[in-house]
Amino acid sequence: AIEADVRELAAHDGPPAERLAAIIAAIAGRIDQNRELLRMMIRELATEDSPVAVEVAGLVRMVQNPIIALLEDARRQGQIRDVDPRFAGISLVGMLAFYHLAYPVTSILVGRRDPATIATLRDVVTRVFLHGVLLPPDPAKETAP
Repeated sequence: AIEADVRELAAHDGPPAERLAAIIAAIAGRIDQNRELLRMMIRELATEDSPVAVEVAGLVRMVQNPIIALLEDARRQGQIRDVDPRFAGISLVGMLAFYHLAYPVTSILVGRRDPATIATLRDVVTRVFLHGVLLPPDPAKETAP
């Protein structure tokens, strides 16, 4: 399941950028595989007082918590900008999901769903998210003994 994949990828050793890129790739692939389920979930969540909302929130939380923890750890290490990790995590999933949720429009704007389009989506979201969240490396730290 995606929550186990995200939890495992977040726990790996390595720089936050590499772990986040792997998480983005995993989520992008899973969303693409389950795009109809995603659309049904969003329709249900758009219904005020939906009895399913609490259940779906729990599932989303299981995916978001490892991302948030990774971003909080990176913040403690001074590696991310002054952003709220909770909102950053939700924004990340929103960027990945929007293509599928608005497919009648996005397919016209950027292309129909095929492996190349999904790969481009994944790569662009990775670049936008990492450049927006992570601080650039400090050249002084890299050259210090």
